[in-house]
Amino acid sequence: MARLTQSSNQPDLRILAIIGQLQRIFLVLVIAVAGIVLCAWLIPAVGLHLPARWSLMKANTAILILLSAASIILCHPRASANSILCSRLLGGVVALLSAATLIQYIFGISLGLDTLITADALDPIPGRMSVQSAVSLLMLGIVLINLRARKRMLSYLADALTLFLALLMLVYASGYFFGAMRLFGLSMQHRLSPQTLFCLTILTLIVFNRRTEYGVFSILIDDGIGGKTARLAAPFAVFLPFALATIRGLVTRSNMIPEQYGVALA
Repeated sequence: MARLTQSSNQPDLRILAIIGQLQRIFLVLVIAVAGIVLCAWLIPAVGLHLPARWSLMKANTAILILLSAASIILCHPRASANSILCSRLLGGVVALLSAATLIQYIFGISLGLDTLITADALDPIPGRMSVQSAVSLLMLGIVLINLRARKRMLSYLADALTLFLALLMLVYASGYFFGAMRLFGLSMQHRLSPQTLFCLTILTLIVFNRRTEYGVFSILIDDGIGGKTARLAAPFAVFLPFALATIRGLVTRSNMIPEQYGVALA
């Protein structure tokens, strides 16, 4: 009898190559979005040519996103020790500044960081990123510090924060998709902007992919049957809840079945 094929526990080189190419494209997109918004804050004439509400992404947010992208670029697979150290330092700066923003919210104080780069007279809390942005960037910064961690405790911490960050991005994305706008900030004028959500989602996807080379997510790049099954199932796990909620909404709005039955079925 032929034996069942066992997982080789070796990464699929073809998948790694595809992931590497996608990461480069994604990083260019993130840098482009955050860079344009930062230029708009620094050069008001640039902001006149951007779509309305571009200023929802604060200058500090754009800077931290650019620092996060730089940290990821420096921590490439063949990076030197100095490059990895610089990557971790940039991750530490992202975590530290995000934590400082949260401290301002918690204690109701101002550390003078919000308008250090540019003024923001039109916002009720000038220059300050939303709570959701600060929390997400804090977790992202901690993950960047430990992006290549293999030691048991640090590796588990990086994987847990990466997973939680991915779930948080799904919650925020579903909030926009289903119109739950109060998930995003203290007010409609001071909330997680679509461009910030876009950049954070892509950065989360990149660090998630990077952690597959070091942590518990390695099954996703395995060249055995387990890896192939996981790669096939993962997209359905992400999009199925959105599909079910959309179908439930369509069915209940059309009065085909009572709302409580739609919730139960979903």
